[in-house]
Amino acid sequence: MTATLSPPEIALTTDRVGEVENAGVEYLPEDARDSRPRNLGAVFLGANFTWTNVVFGAFAILFGLNFWQTLTSMAVGVAVGTLAVVPTAIIGPRTGTNMTVSSGAFFGIRGRFIGSGIALLIAFGFAAVTVWTSGDAIVAAGHRLLGTPENDAVHAIAYAAVAALMVTVALYGHATIVAMQKVVVPVVGALMILGVFAFAGGFDPGASSGEYMLGGFWQTWALSAVLFAAAPISYGPTIGDYTRRISALQFSNRRICAALGIGMFVGVLLPSLFGAFTAVSLAELANPTDSYLDDLVAASPGWYVLPIVVISLLGGLSQGVLCVYASGLDLEGLAPQLKRTQTTTITAAVAIALRYLGVFVFDAVESVTAMTVALNAVITPWVAILAIGALRTKTYDLTDLQAFAQGRHGGRYWFTGGWNVRAVVAWTVGAVFGPAGRQHHAVCRTVGRHRRRGRREHHRIGGPGRVALQREQTQKFPTRRANGALCDCSRRELSQQWHVVVRRIGEDFEHRAAGGHQLSAFESLARHLNSAGRDRRVVAVLRTAIGVGIGQADDVGRLGGDLALDHLVPDTCPERP
Repeated sequence: MTATLSPPEIALTTDRVGEVENAGVEYLPEDARDSRPRNLGAVFLGANFTWTNVVFGAFAILFGLNFWQTLTSMAVGVAVGTLAVVPTAIIGPRTGTNMTVSSGAFFGIRGRFIGSGIALLIAFGFAAVTVWTSGDAIVAAGHRLLGTPENDAVHAIAYAAVAALMVTVALYGHATIVAMQKVVVPVVGALMILGVFAFAGGFDPGASSGEYMLGGFWQTWALSAVLFAAAPISYGPTIGDYTRRISALQFSNRRICAALGIGMFVGVLLPSLFGAFTAVSLAELANPTDSYLDDLVAASPGWYVLPIVVISLLGGLSQGVLCVYASGLDLEGLAPQLKRTQTTTITAAVAIALRYLGVFVFDAVESVTAMTVALNAVITPWVAILAIGALRTKTYDLTDLQAFAQGRHGGRYWFTGGWNVRAVVAWTVGAVFGPAGRQHHAVCRTVGRHRRRGRREHHRIGGPGRVALQREQTQKFPTRRANGALCDCSRRELSQQWHVVVRRIGEDFEHRAAGGHQLSAFESLARHLNSAGRDRRVVAVLRTAIGVGIGQADDVGRLGGDLALDHLVPDTCPERP
């Protein structure tokens, strides 16, 4: 069915750079669609050139992978995620509206509220993360260049500056966003390439923490790949915001899909690679902080600090604008009596308030970051249903898609009370029990907990320091087994049972320290190591266990000698003749 609009309605859909876009989620006729596939590619290429993807690129290194392993998981994950969303590119040109309204063709007129809710949460979450990461980088750079303080007031100003730019561009609308992205792509892309030279000195592609987050290489590699696949998929609800302005009559499905695929794949891959590259390069940093971006600014040469500021502003603007613009359209889909500019203002105000509350009141930055990852567990099956529906559906009833805005019941997409029960059940099962759900819940549990602590430990054991530690761990030391046999055992072999050592040391300290304070420091050490357990600290425990001198040599040696006699030596250690 073809919908027609009167000339006055068509006039309201005009879209020019520097002018406020009046069109919202209503049907856009063919005459009003003046965008092109290359604009679509530019939007999703530029939107990914942000610190958010850079930080996510560093995660794989923190998970225990080296650079080459990260590269393979990144390429596979981004490719899978991109292939998952590419079929949805053909929906907007056929329906003439955004993705959440179009989802009513598959979920029902009321069932599309699922997509609107998810899209709003993702927009709020990623907008918050974008503002935080960009603002933090600006504050760190200002401190490095001008000596400005790094207190809450300065952070609040930086967040406000980034948020104000985002909201302004989002209010102007589609044409201004596209024009902005065409500036972001060459500028930020060139600055990130320049950053490779800035941090090349400390780069060791084979360096890793030596400890896989999930205990084994393939499990950790798969976790990393899923995390990278989530980035393209998270854009699923926003793709229609830009494809709705592309004519299905002028451009083929293949050309539209190719533009989205190239823009999405390259856009996610390049900044993520930059994040992995710099994470490896920062391994030699002498005094790491608990912030990757602070460390990046501190370790960068002076001439690259200003480019970091530019990346922070333009990169934060590029992704944040998509989030704010999308949230305005999604809210309009739920409240069609409001105009796009009104809904965008409302969602922007809510998002900004949540950002400040999350940082300065509830200290919920880590929780929101984990939430954005976990949300991909529910968006993935939603995108999959839309992709399947896009491939199977050739024509849409454009009038019935707008039934909710018109206050009507019934029609082609009413299904059962406005819900397509089969689609809703399939989405629910996929979100709760599907592989993406399980993997993303694992990421949610681990990212917030390990992002800072894991990177601090990686700094301690990466690069040349890692080589020195491996040498220290493979050095052989005389140790006795429970049967009294003398054997040579390396610290690496002993580390297989470090937790037994820690537990027994702690028990022995509790038994012996009552008579004085000499052992209290070691008791504290053991208890802390029982919860931390990273390799360098493990070496300290093993030194304690076998009596290799770290302060209080006599006491530690005597204690360690006693402990080393009992079932702490792996059977793989060769006995001496």
